[in-house]
Amino acid sequence: MEASFSDGSETLKLEVARTESEIRTGLMNRTELQVDGMLFVMPREETQRFWMKNTLIPLDMVFLDSQRRVVNIEKAYPPSSGTPDSELERYRSEKPAKYVVEMKMNRTEELGIRKGDRLSWD
Repeated sequence: MEASFSDGSETLKLEVARTESEIRTGLMNRTELQVDGMLFVMPREETQRFWMKNTLIPLDMVFLDSQRRVVNIEKAYPPSSGTPDSELERYRSEKPAKYVVEMKMNRTEELGIRKGDRLSWD
């Protein structure tokens, strides 16, 4: 799927995770991204919590509300090998979110994405 943030200057190619299985698996066990990132379409708009279990790529997590506006952006680092699930860091939305975009770390700075920006797609 193609999407762009507020200024529309760059089109992003995003994989989409909609099903429970796709959301649970996300970008686990990948050593590189074939596209710009992954858009998670969550079942409800609520505080979202993500972790980096079995995720090998440092990521920017962009949390968006139901209006597709950026709520907050988190920097997420792969955990050390063998880290127990109970010790994995949780990354969460500061407000209720309906969507989450994961992309390579620092891509949000490259694109100038900030709180309040809107993501558009058809």
